[in-house]
Amino acid sequence: MRNKIERLLACILPMGIPFAWRQLSIEKKRLLAAIAGVSFGAIIMTFQLEIFNAAMLMSVRPLMALKGQLVMVDRNYEYFLSNVTFTRRRLYQAKAVPGVKNVFPLYTALAPMRNPVTHMYKMVFVMGINPDANPFTFPAVKKNLELLKDPENILFDALSRSDFGPIPALFKKYGSVGTEIAGKKVRVAGLFHMGQTLAVTGHVITSYEGLCRIQPGRDPGMINVGLISLQPGADPEETARRITRVIPDDVEIISRHEFIHREQAYWKKRTPIGFITVASMFVAMVVGAVVVYQILYTDITDHLSEYATLKAIGYKDRFFLQLILTQSLILLALSMIPFLPIIVALNYVTQYLAGLPAHLSATEFALVFLVATLMCSAAGLLATRRLRTADPADIF
Repeated sequence: MRNKIERLLACILPMGIPFAWRQLSIEKKRLLAAIAGVSFGAIIMTFQLEIFNAAMLMSVRPLMALKGQLVMVDRNYEYFLSNVTFTRRRLYQAKAVPGVKNVFPLYTALAPMRNPVTHMYKMVFVMGINPDANPFTFPAVKKNLELLKDPENILFDALSRSDFGPIPALFKKYGSVGTEIAGKKVRVAGLFHMGQTLAVTGHVITSYEGLCRIQPGRDPGMINVGLISLQPGADPEETARRITRVIPDDVEIISRHEFIHREQAYWKKRTPIGFITVASMFVAMVVGAVVVYQILYTDITDHLSEYATLKAIGYKDRFFLQLILTQSLILLALSMIPFLPIIVALNYVTQYLAGLPAHLSATEFALVFLVATLMCSAAGLLATRRLRTADPADIF
């Protein structure tokens, strides 16, 4: 067993790590430049992937807080902010289907909200609910349902941007905040915590009567989204088929998972987010690979006569290939030293200063590490091309 391990190490690390390390560490500035290049590529790839994850999470924040296993939407529905409505009658028709426990209508609209301090207006996303059929899982909404029965009362998202004014601070100080939405006086009677989305930076919740008050021409019988909760043990797919069979086809019944997936797919495909993420990661990978290639190629050129001597006395191309790949992996390992503190600092800035929920799963981090490994290995393979084709007789 010991002999097998020794043979494996000899294959992977010809002459051991010290030989590869000595080759790299002779030129300190060159080594630092290589580490910086690999770290840069890994940091950009990781950070871009984290920003992409944050964007996908932000895009579905309201959807994640909704009740129900099934969702009813209009056939022309695209994404959560689209102003597509359907008759509330369809939702109550679905309630009569076996397996359905309860239904929750949801009304949505965009409207200008006045900053109570500066009196400037900014668009806020208004979500209207039936206080007797609350579709949200927020504890603060459940706690303040009675207050929402007054059409002038609203609940304000405390994690909205500061452009809407210091509403959370004013509410904690006075117990309520008066302002306007679409020219109608409203009163902030409570706070809930959700956060910004990709489309809007502020959210309020009111009753459907309050929403119709803000938009006087709106038909209260037309809703934007319908949430359907099921009886314990009811199969979501079978119940969805039953509902589809008994109601007209002007609406669509989808699972909550599909509802969330469609929203994320919309922002991935219909906006530049997905392309920018992939392009940035590719550029970072190329930059890192070019830096590693230049460093290793220069190192080979500087020691070409020594390598030629080794070739002349019988060392095969495999030896040099393993040597350069070992140097590539050493550079990758050393790049983790600046990588970790920098990525932690970027995460802090992103989460606590920019308000973006940047995160990376263990699988995604492993993917970035694998890509970085392939980047360094590919650069090392390219760098050995001149050495593999070199004739010792020509060099001497």
